[in-house]
Amino acid sequence: MTAPKLTVKELKIRGLLIEGHSRKSVAKIMRTSYSAIRVVADRLEFLGYIRRDPRTISPIMYYDPQVASAPSAQPQIGGYDGNNQGMMAPEPVHDPTLSRVHLAGSYLCDVLFEGTTDPIRDRAGRVYGHWRADTVAPKGRTDRYADLTVEDQKVTICLRRGKSSLTLAIWPGETWLSGADAYDRGAKQLTDRVNLVCALMRLNKWRLGPPALKGVVHAAHVDSPLIALSDRKKINDNAPIQADTSAGNCEIEAFSNSDNNVLAFLPDHIRGLYARAKGIEDLLASLVRIQEYQAQLTATGMPILSGASDLGGMYQ
Repeated sequence: MTAPKLTVKELKIRGLLIEGHSRKSVAKIMRTSYSAIRVVADRLEFLGYIRRDPRTISPIMYYDPQVASAPSAQPQIGGYDGNNQGMMAPEPVHDPTLSRVHLAGSYLCDVLFEGTTDPIRDRAGRVYGHWRADTVAPKGRTDRYADLTVEDQKVTICLRRGKSSLTLAIWPGETWLSGADAYDRGAKQLTDRVNLVCALMRLNKWRLGPPALKGVVHAAHVDSPLIALSDRKKINDNAPIQADTSAGNCEIEAFSNSDNNVLAFLPDHIRGLYARAKGIEDLLASLVRIQEYQAQLTATGMPILSGASDLGGMYQ
């Protein structure tokens, strides 16, 4: 299917994004709202005119997939950036057999006793994270966030103070796994990471209730062969797998261990079927060439060699 032609406005927005402008910067240049630019950027990405650099988080940067096979931006990979503003995204590995296990949601703990908001340390005094100085005030409560680095992954926590409640939300990041049962193994790794964060908080004088998952575990596969067959415009909550582009890549997501096992081994199965079909095609082509050659020899009256030959040497 041919992608639709872009309007003059869409072409200008695409050009600004590829030049390195953020979506907020483009909104200022175009004198329009950020939400309008975001809608156009999402559409351009869906149609394949631009692609996100997965190594950038905020602001999100784009590049032209038709010109560059790899992004030109070279941010620091892993750890805190130079300004200590947050974690940079890890280098993506585009292998459809790998499962990117993550959460759509968070873990919640009841706060039984509020501890210190000093730097979060382990028993040996090593710093794992810091509380942010500013707070956010959504309707009915006040939120304060902290950023930690656990197992080389960014983990974000949030103290939610309501009128009659005090809870701690934990977002444990993600993990990349391959092989069978990656969904279950990844879910356990995320749970273990949450329990480690709770243990660190207890060392900092906090008392917490048991963490409870409020959401769904997703196992995503980047560049899966099923992406081309999926409808990324419609969401079917009852479907066993879904296409998703929210992480900056085209992914197929599974929501159970059995479905994820199918996705994990399907690429190898598809490649095996293609290889078998290619071998059959090559064999049929060889048989056709032999038949054509025999027909030519018959038409010219030349003898067709079969079995042993009396020519000797290399022709036997």
